[in-house]
Order: sequence, then C-alpha cells, then structure tokens
Amino acid sequence: MRQLHTPAAAAAYSSSPDRARKQQPTPAAHKGGPKAIVAAKEHWPSQYEEIGRITGQYSIPRKQVFAVVELGATQFKVSPGDLLVTEKLRNVDVNDRISIRRVLMLGSCHETIIGRPLVPGASVTAAIEEQFQDAKVLIFKKRRRKNSRRLNGHRQDLTSVRIIDIEGITETPQETSGNVAAQQEARAA
Repeated sequence: MRQLHTPAAAAAYSSSPDRARKQQPTPAAHKGGPKAIVAAKEHWPSQYEEIGRITGQYSIPRKQVFAVVELGATQFKVSPGDLLVTEKLRNVDVNDRISIRRVLMLGSCHETIIGRPLVPGASVTAAIEEQFQDAKVLIFKKRRRKNSRRLNGHRQDLTSVRIIDIEGITETPQETSGNVAAQQEARAA
C-alpha cells in the first residue's frame, strides 16, 4: 500500500487511471439519491387513517372477496372477518376504526384487480382489537473460553386488527360486453 504523506500525492493517486477504472458508475435510478426516492412516493396515501370509534358491537358482512394490503413493512392477504397481528400501529387506540389505503390487489370469485402499485379507490376498513407485547425472546451471546456471556431479552409491540369490510370490488360479476360466458350461451342457443 502506498504511503500518501502530502496532499499532492493523495490527489495524484486519486486521479490516476487505475483508480478511475475501479470506481463503479452510479446507476441512473440512484443518481437523485434518497431524496428523489422519497419524492417519488409522496403521492402515496398514508398506510392507514383513523375514521372513528366503535362504541358497541359491530357486524361483519360475509363477502367472498379478498385484498392484499400493506401494513408496516408487511403485506397481508385479508378477507372480511380475518384477524391480523402486525407490528404496532402508532396513533391508534383499542376500538378505533381505521381505513387501510394501501391496497395492492383486490379479488373475488369472478375477477381480480391488480394495482400498479396501488388499486385506485380501494380501501379496507378494520377495527383495532388489542395492543399487546409478544412473548419474550432471549438473545444469548457467548464467546467460548473467554469467560464472556451476555443475555438480553426483547418483547415486540404488536397490534391485533380485525378486518370489517373491503371496498372497491363487488362479489357478483360485473356485466361487460366482453363477458365470455354470455357470448358462449348466446352461440349455443
């Protein structure tokens, strides 16, 4: 390794052709840096918003639909009546009703809607049932023959969410001019 004692030697070394060849060019997608990535996601809706409180019992309509939603850094496939356990949702309390806006996909028996990246106009209504801590996880580290050991514990904050309703898709098929089943029945008759 070279000894760079003077600023002139350091500048000459950094501008040498061998040094320039080793530097990798940055991809075009990353030239804007992290601020450009954040600016591109500013039009995304927040993951959830509080829309009210539940004061009594609530009913869950039985619909044969599903949605893929993003909560935290995790994606979940949900149906009305499902119970999710996810990382703690901030700024919500038990019995709050929330609307999850980041819907990536909707589906039923008859159709599937895939968002690019989100489905416009879709939302999932949910109720916060419980906020609790997970069981303790022990972290034990030992360096053998060094008389060194360390024991730590961690309890993750979690939120239990009950899915109430999925909006943006119907359970029955939509009547369209391109309905293949209707065209086949018309030909058979």
